[in-house]
Amino acid sequence: MNQHRWKTTCHSKALGLVCVIEWGLGDIEFLSPSSFKAKGKDRKHTFHAIIQSHYNTMVDIPQFDEEFLVMLIDNKEGDNLILLTQNDCVDVKGTSVDFHWLAPRIKKKFHVTATPSDILS
Repeated sequence: MNQHRWKTTCHSKALGLVCVIEWGLGDIEFLSPSSFKAKGKDRKHTFHAIIQSHYNTMVDIPQFDEEFLVMLIDNKEGDNLILLTQNDCVDVKGTSVDFHWLAPRIKKKFHVTATPSDILS
């Protein structure tokens, strides 16, 4: 796992607010620098938020306990913010996967245009 590619700042706020706007989540609560809780259609859900770069289409799946993983792949063209479920990731936590593994498991996706200074400052 290439943890040196992970950004090490409080990204739950930036990604949480983007998800609220894009996916219509509500009643957001920031739990930690890497997690937030927000209300969906029926109840509140927990999200683990991560920003990283891919290397030759490989990304790292972190260890996490939240229901969902929100991942911004900052150097990917096109849809670069994706949503995966805990169940999707259970067998690959702590490992690297390629885009071919990710593609069929993506629940939601959209494009975010941002520079590292926009998100990490």
